[in-house]
Amino acid sequence: MTLIDGHGWVTTFIAGLRHDKISAPMTLDGPMNGEMFKAWVERLLAPTLKARDLVFMDNLPCHKSPAIREIIEARGAFPRYLPACSPDLNPIAQSLPRT
Repeated sequence: MTLIDGHGWVTTFIAGLRHDKISAPMTLDGPMNGEMFKAWVERLLAPTLKARDLVFMDNLPCHKSPAIREIIEARGAFPRYLPACSPDLNPIAQSLPRT
């Protein structure tokens, strides 16, 4: 784990989630950055992708890199991005009062 600016220890976990299993799991000592995300997509996620798979990602800037899109599309899969705010996909947000 890495201590980040006195805010606490950070270990990142990333993986692909399918309806029947987790694929390409990886832990990272510290926060995710563009270089590490690209390495994960190239080395671990891409080999598990099949034609017509959908790869959903949030709006972290490194997810939207043209290189990431190219790696995913080269496998015949399709990158998709969640809306900037997705309260309908967040069970905690569903229980909060809406203003």
